[in-house]
Amino acid sequence: MTQNPIIVLFQRDLRLSDNPALSSAADTKAPLIFLYVLDEKTPGKRKIGSAEKWWLHQSLKALQGDLSKKRCKLILRKGALRSVVLEIAKKTKAQAVYYNRLYEPWFKDFRGIETKAFNGTLLHDPTDLFTKSGGPFKVFTPFWNAAQKDLDIGPILKVPKLAGAKVSLRTDTLSSWKLEPQKPNWAKGFSKYWTPGEKGALKQLQKFTKSKLSQYVKKRDMPALEGTSKLSPHLHMGDISPLQVWKAAQKQGASAKKFRDELGWREFSTYLLYHFPDLQRANFNPKFNKMPWVKNTRGFKRWKEGLTGYPIVDAGMRELWATGWVHNRVRMIVASFLTKDLLIHWKEGAKWFQDTLVDADLANNSASWQWVAGSGADAAPFFRIFNPTTQGMQYDPKGDYVRKWVPELSKLKGKEIHEPWKCEFELDYPDPIVDHKEAREKALQGFKKVK
Repeated sequence: MTQNPIIVLFQRDLRLSDNPALSSAADTKAPLIFLYVLDEKTPGKRKIGSAEKWWLHQSLKALQGDLSKKRCKLILRKGALRSVVLEIAKKTKAQAVYYNRLYEPWFKDFRGIETKAFNGTLLHDPTDLFTKSGGPFKVFTPFWNAAQKDLDIGPILKVPKLAGAKVSLRTDTLSSWKLEPQKPNWAKGFSKYWTPGEKGALKQLQKFTKSKLSQYVKKRDMPALEGTSKLSPHLHMGDISPLQVWKAAQKQGASAKKFRDELGWREFSTYLLYHFPDLQRANFNPKFNKMPWVKNTRGFKRWKEGLTGYPIVDAGMRELWATGWVHNRVRMIVASFLTKDLLIHWKEGAKWFQDTLVDADLANNSASWQWVAGSGADAAPFFRIFNPTTQGMQYDPKGDYVRKWVPELSKLKGKEIHEPWKCEFELDYPDPIVDHKEAREKALQGFKKVK
């Protein structure tokens, strides 16, 4: 007697290996329906950003290919997630839906069909970890200490043997979704920098652990040196699991420990969003509701375009536009400049990053912007205001990063590239839109209202 099929719902876990929901469904020996739903209708769900859409298209294309090699088919549908799943379950008489959990505020469990949910996106389920008083953690270090102490690291799951259900189901074509941006079409250049999909992720992990991880502590803050893993978009879309990354980085001393701590910040961000769902739209520290943010349309436009007159800021914003990604140290610098030199609300910066980052994770993006702005959990104090000139000199001492992304300054040598306004000859580059010293004092004056 043939078993009723099981729906395997892919979300941000677009891979076949180390996929708990997929492996558990395959273990039942039931025929499987592989489904991905592009949900732009469920209330409260964040719409996918332009750069993220490009990555999603490529990852789904890769997943389709990997399933096809197993003689299986990925069903693509648009619509409200719950409605689509229940519709397909009813039509195919599916016995259950297997999926890996999402922890964003919009996501609700399914009703009307048996479900089995797994943790395939984090190292530690945020529903299991609390302080001794029973509340959620608000500070990273005690959170991460508790998480690591309670970490149950199992084996990496291999690609299971799959049997596709023989059912007749309509599927959208990937091209019909038009995920690759039409206007602007800058994302067409992303393929020079990225290889989305499971194979690309595993290759990137191997490249990082073999040739870069041992120098991670020394090079991670130097944007010209390619010292980071660049795994964040793969982790965000689920091309690779955090467990695969964790295990690959276990045996390389201090650098590996520091790298794993960065995975911890990813965990902490998701944990915060799960327990404090307003993190994406409201100051975690309500005192910052008194902060006198300003509306600065011209300044915001110049910041987005990389035309602030501060080379390290402009290099970062141009790297973001060209590649859909920006180095973490530079993310902090550009975020500090927007929120403290220009006094523009962190939500404006977060919104821009959400649209232009290929790793536009709602939790990481919201928590990180609030951290820099000073309003977040365990945040840097507001009076920690990065000087963009000295930051450039410290972390890009030879100016190679700036020279790459701001070619109009390429004739300048060494540290002088970070102070182009002192140049004796004319440059095709704008003067600083604000005086950092004056802007810093203005920001500190505004901060007095927060206390």
